[in-house]
Amino acid sequence: TLPTVAHSFERLEAVELYPYKRLFEQGLASVMAAHLNVPALDASGLPSSLSPAVVTAFLKDSLGFDGLVFTDALNMKGVSARYAPGEVDLKALLAGNDVLLFSEDVKLAKQKIKTAVKDSTLSMDQLNRSVLKILMAKSWMGLEYKTLVPTQQLKEELNPVSSELVNKKIFDEAVTVLLNKETVLPIRDLAKKKMAVVVAGTEAGTGFAHTLGNYTRVDTYTFTPGEENKLLNKLSQYDYVICGLYTSNVNPWKSYKINAGIKRFVKRLSLQNKLILTLFASPYALRDFPEATLANGLMVAYQNHPDAESAAAQIVFGALGANGVLPVTASDLFVEGFGLQTQAINRLGYSIPEEVGLDHNKLLKIDLIAEEAIRQRATPGCQVLVARQGKVVYHKAFGHHTYAKKRSVTTDDLYDIASITKIAATVPMLMKLVDEGRLDLNKPLGYYLPELKGSNKEELMIRDVLAHQARLKPWIPFYLETLEKGRRSAKYYASQRNFDFSNVVASRLYSNRYAQDTIFKRIIDSKLLPEKAYKYSDLGYYLFMRIIERIEGKPLEVLVQEHFYDPLGAQNLMYNPLLGVPADQIVPTENDQAFRGQQLHGYVHDQGAALMGGIAGHAGLFTNANDLAKLMQMYLQEGHYGGIQFFDSVTVNEFTRCQFCDDDNRRGIGFDKPQLSGPGPTCGCVSPLSFGHSGFTGTLAWTDPDEQVVYIFLSNRVHPDAENRKLLTLSTRTKIQEVIYNALIHEDETIDRRLMGLVQP
Repeated sequence: TLPTVAHSFERLEAVELYPYKRLFEQGLASVMAAHLNVPALDASGLPSSLSPAVVTAFLKDSLGFDGLVFTDALNMKGVSARYAPGEVDLKALLAGNDVLLFSEDVKLAKQKIKTAVKDSTLSMDQLNRSVLKILMAKSWMGLEYKTLVPTQQLKEELNPVSSELVNKKIFDEAVTVLLNKETVLPIRDLAKKKMAVVVAGTEAGTGFAHTLGNYTRVDTYTFTPGEENKLLNKLSQYDYVICGLYTSNVNPWKSYKINAGIKRFVKRLSLQNKLILTLFASPYALRDFPEATLANGLMVAYQNHPDAESAAAQIVFGALGANGVLPVTASDLFVEGFGLQTQAINRLGYSIPEEVGLDHNKLLKIDLIAEEAIRQRATPGCQVLVARQGKVVYHKAFGHHTYAKKRSVTTDDLYDIASITKIAATVPMLMKLVDEGRLDLNKPLGYYLPELKGSNKEELMIRDVLAHQARLKPWIPFYLETLEKGRRSAKYYASQRNFDFSNVVASRLYSNRYAQDTIFKRIIDSKLLPEKAYKYSDLGYYLFMRIIERIEGKPLEVLVQEHFYDPLGAQNLMYNPLLGVPADQIVPTENDQAFRGQQLHGYVHDQGAALMGGIAGHAGLFTNANDLAKLMQMYLQEGHYGGIQFFDSVTVNEFTRCQFCDDDNRRGIGFDKPQLSGPGPTCGCVSPLSFGHSGFTGTLAWTDPDEQVVYIFLSNRVHPDAENRKLLTLSTRTKIQEVIYNALIHEDETIDRRLMGLVQP
C-alpha cells in the first residue's frame, strides 16, 4: 500500500525533517526516498519516490542535498501497483533519483530510459550528473583499485568487540518491566525455593534458561502443544515459574503474535503459580494477549536474541536493575513511555571482558595454559572463572573427567575443593559467631572446649590457630591407625551401613560411629611443634567444627546450608554431593588403593574427612566454579550479596587482613594471603589486600578487592594419583592469574581505546 503522512509542512519541518537537515550539514552521503503520499510536499497523490516536487524541488533544491538519492524498492506495491515495470523506473529517474533499487525488468527499464533521452523527456545532463555522482562515490570508496576484501578473520573484523559491547548495553538498558506485583522482581529469597523455567513459542532460545540457572537451581521445561495438563501438574510443586515466550525475528515479516494455546497455558499457569513472564518478541504481541496481565511479573525483552535473554535473566535475579520504557503503545494498559524500574541487589552478573576493563584477547591465553596442563597430564580437566567488578566475564571448562576421556568437563560439574572448605564452611561460620559476639578470637580453645582442660591445646589462642602459628602438627594420618597389615580393620569399618557403622567413607564402606571422637582424642593427645612459627595445619579445623556445632546446636553441614549456601543461591556447594546431584555431574578424584581400595567418585578425597562421614571443617565440600564465585564475591563485597548483609564489613576486613606480617606470617584469619617473598599461592602480581585459599586436589579461589577480581580454578590433579605434582611444577594456577592481571586495561590505555571505539566510557 501507499501510506499517507498527513502532517502539516510546519510539523514536518520541526520533527520528521529536522534530523535530515542536521545530517546534511554534516555531509550525509545518501538518502532513500520512501514510497509515501505526503500532501504537504506534493498534493497530487504521486508517491514521494516518483515525485519531482519531492525529490528535486524539495530535497535537492530547497534542502540543498547534493549526495546520492536512492529509491526504495521499485517492486513494492506502493509504486508497482500503479506503474508497469520499466515505466516506474523512468518515472523514478525523472523525479531526480540517482540509484534505482529492485527494478523488476532492468532490460525494459534501460530501453525506456534510452527512448526518453532521445525524445528529450530526460536530459543527458541529468543522467550524466547522476552517473558522475555514482562514479565519485565509487572513487571515494577506492573501488577503482579493485582491492579484494581479505577473508582471513573477516568475521572478527565485521563483529568487533566494541559492537558486541554496545549491543549488550542496549539490551541491558532496553528490557522493560511492565508488571511487578508485590515486588516479585528481583527475586530476593532463594533459600529453599523451588524454581522452574518454561520456554515456549517459535525458535525458543536456550540463553534465558541457562543464565537463570547461574543464580540458583532452576529446572527447565519446554511447552509442547497438547501436553499442557501434564506440564501444569509438574509445575504445581514450584514456588516460582519463570516463563520465556519467543517469536521468530528472522525477518520483520515473521508474526509476533502469541499462539492461542500458549495464551491458555499462561492463564492456567497464573492460577496455580507465582508467575514471571518474559516476552522475547515485539511489544505489539501484548495487543491481543490480555492473559499476560495475570502474571506477577511481566517483562518485554523485544527480541529473540542471546543478549536479550541474558539481560532479562539478570534482571529477574537482581544482577541488573531494569530501566527500560516502552518505545511504542502496546495496549491500553501499556502505553509509550511506560516502564517500571527495579533495583540491582549485588548479585554476580554475566558480561564480556571489555565491559569491566579486561582485554578479551589477552584472556584467551588462559585457554592455552589450561590446554597445556591437560596435554602434560597435570590434570584430566578443569574449570576456570574470572569475574571483575561484579561480572563474570570468563567461565570455561576444559578437558575430561578422567584420562579415559569418556565425559567432557562442563561448567556445571562439581569438584572436590579440599582445603578451600576451610574458607567456604568453617571460616564463614566463625565470622558469623564473631559478628554476633558469641566467639572471641582472642580467647583460648579451652574456653569453648572444656574437654581440652589439662591438655597442651587448652591455652592455644583461636587467632593463632587460624593463622597457622599455634604449633599444631600439620597433619595426622588418622586412617593409618585403622589399618592392620595394610588392610582395613573390622573394628573400624563395615561394608554395610548400620547403627555402629554410620559414617559413609566411600562406596560400600562405612566407619565406626565414634570415629569423630577418636580423631578428636588423637588431636588432643598430639604433641606441639617446638617453636611458635607459621606452619600450615588442618588440625585446628577439626576443633573449630566442634566449637561451631556446640555453640549453634546443629551440624556444620546444616548450618552452612541454612546461613550461606541457600541464601547465596549456591545450591551446588555441598558436602556429600551424591545426595544432591547425579554421579555423572561429579568429577572423580584419586584411585585410592592405599586406603579405600577404589576410585573415589563423589566421596571426599581427604582421609580424615572421609572417616567423619565426608563432613569436616577442613575438607569435604564439592562445588563448581560458578557457585564458589558467589561466596568469594560476597567476601569481596564486604559481606553483602543478593540484598543480604551476611557479615559486618569490619568483620570481613579483620578476617582477610594479614595478621602477623611482622613475624613473617602472611596468613589472615583462616584466609591465605599473597606471599611476602619468594614462591607462594599467587602470581605475585596481586594486591596485598587480596585473599583466598588453595586446595590439595588442585583448586584455587582468590579475591582481590583492589582490582575487584574474583578468580576460581578447579581441577582434579590427584586423579588418578595424588603424587602427581605437575600442576605445581607447571605453575598452571598462578600463570592463569598472571594472565588475568596482564589483561587489565589501565586508565591511560582505556582512554586510548575509547578514542578507537573499543570500549564505552
